Amino acid sequence: MSLSSDTVAIDYLPAVTHAPGVGRYARELVRAVVRRHDAPPLVLCEIGATPRAVPEEALGLEACEPGRVRRVQRRIPQRALDLGHKLVRLGVDDLCGRPKVFHRARPWLPPIRKAAIVLPLAELPAPDTAAERALAARAREAAAVIAFSEDYAQRAVQRLGVDPGRVHRTPVGAEHWVRDLGGPAGSTRPRIVVLGAMRRARRPLAALAGFEHLIASGVDAELVWVGRGDDAASAFQVAWSASPARERISWVDHPLEQDMPSTVGEAAVLLHLADDEGTAVTPLEACALGTAVAAERLPAFEEVLPPDTQWIERDPSSESIATALAAALGLGLDPERRATRARNAERHTWDACAAATIPVWRAVAGAC
Repeated sequence: MSLSSDTVAIDYLPAVTHAPGVGRYARELVRAVVRRHDAPPLVLCEIGATPRAVPEEALGLEACEPGRVRRVQRRIPQRALDLGHKLVRLGVDDLCGRPKVFHRARPWLPPIRKAAIVLPLAELPAPDTAAERALAARAREAAAVIAFSEDYAQRAVQRLGVDPGRVHRTPVGAEHWVRDLGGPAGSTRPRIVVLGAMRRARRPLAALAGFEHLIASGVDAELVWVGRGDDAASAFQVAWSASPARERISWVDHPLEQDMPSTVGEAAVLLHLADDEGTAVTPLEACALGTAVAAERLPAFEEVLPPDTQWIERDPSSESIATALAAALGLGLDPERRATRARNAERHTWDACAAATIPVWRAVAGAC
């Protein structure tokens, strides 16, 4: 494969194997880039044996200019890729034409031999851990680090030791579910939705306790957790089975991506509790659909969420969660407030993400 000097390779495997998280980031970034007149040639590296789960029509590649985007699709097990890298230093960049620049979606995978790496930073391990030290080493080796909030841009420098000149800030988009749904949805019921895997870091027991307090105060509402089971699933199930509000609680543990826009758009409130996050994409997704947000006060959230966000202080009590939910329910059921919230979220686009990312690629390619 012959590549021009400005070609950028992207780890596209998550885009076709995972609907949320890094998969959405890779998918929506590429969808936006290929629609821009200033886009460089792209190589989409789909190298790995993970089953493809995202349908072709969801990728948004129909707008690709012929000859400007190439897909390299090889079903090679990760173990084989790792072994090839260990034995002969073979990297995925060797398998996709040896581009100058490789844009990661995942910090650890796939193995790269020579290409200059652009490393997005959406999560950080706990401070002073082996995982943080390993990520710091990887980040310092990268030609550029992309942060999705000012908070994480600062932490890349202060905690990971990355040269400030190599840290770049890009926004995230939030219009994908609105696009899929055809526009913001009006809430039809006092539903509170929680999105994401049921992990301890997402405080499911605190969310349950806060909801119970809300119901005990006389508020009519239902709670729906949408996300696969994880390290807090067993504890949640035990508490749920004993909850006085259990009939008002449901858990969708195998969510379907095609159902997500309507599930969130028809809810009155998104409840979002978390230890730490470097991007506000999840609450912004809800805002774009008109849904009100009650969220734990995280720096990345405070930077971009609207003024009517109902803030929940860190390590919250059940009373504080219930208070925020009660206020958010009123905002989420008000059609005018929903319309205003959706309009305000329109500036959070994947095109803006692409516009901020392309100059990073060009700067890295020029320095090679």
